[in-house]
Amino acid sequence: MKDIIYCPALLTDGFNTYSPTAIKRLFQGKKVSHIMDFNYDDGQYAIIAENTSHISVSGVQEKLSAVLDKGKVRLANEGERGRFIIKPAPDNKALRDRKQIPANEHLTMQIARQVYNIMTAENGMIFFADGTPAYITRRFDEYIPSYP
Repeated sequence: MKDIIYCPALLTDGFNTYSPTAIKRLFQGKKVSHIMDFNYDDGQYAIIAENTSHISVSGVQEKLSAVLDKGKVRLANEGERGRFIIKPAPDNKALRDRKQIPANEHLTMQIARQVYNIMTAENGMIFFADGTPAYITRRFDEYIPSYP
């Protein structure tokens, strides 16, 4: 995985993980690793398929329901309400630059918030164990975003 030199949530220079402000906003002050303990495709298919069948967020892109657990983000178990949504890059190889889609969504949300002061759900980038990036956002229906 490439070295991180910006906060993966707020894009603030000089951080190799989430900045204190990002931790406060995205994870309610709980220190969380920007790297998950699993990969998107390594034997997790059955768990991921089960996980995605319980989340009711519209759209085409696959979404994984997730929770915090001892400083790590993990997939929500059956019957467990996820507080976060993880959006990996789509598998559809017909999509040009598909691996950039998570970063594109994150950048778009940061521009909306930081430049245009549009209320957005707290969000950032997170990485699977193999370094593959994914977009992470707090569920908008779980909290009211904070604004400076």
